[in-house]
Amino acid sequence: MTVEQLRYFFGWCAMFNYGLLIFWFLCCISFRGLLLDLCRRFFQISEETYDKGMFYGIMFYKLGIIMLTVMPYFTLRVLK
Repeated sequence: MTVEQLRYFFGWCAMFNYGLLIFWFLCCISFRGLLLDLCRRFFQISEETYDKGMFYGIMFYKLGIIMLTVMPYFTLRVLK
């Protein structure tokens, strides 16, 4: 693969993953009660534990996007 192809790939990966992150966030905000009830049906968790789990999940996913797609994209932009 050329540097141009890798930059194109990482750019699209970053946009797709940020779209998925925004969708996850909007679902957590819009369907909070429904998702909490669904999780309570399978796991015995409190509301605070659910909120903490969603926050940590979104936070780690965002950090993963930055480290694995955004940083390589900008590195390849600088190498151009």
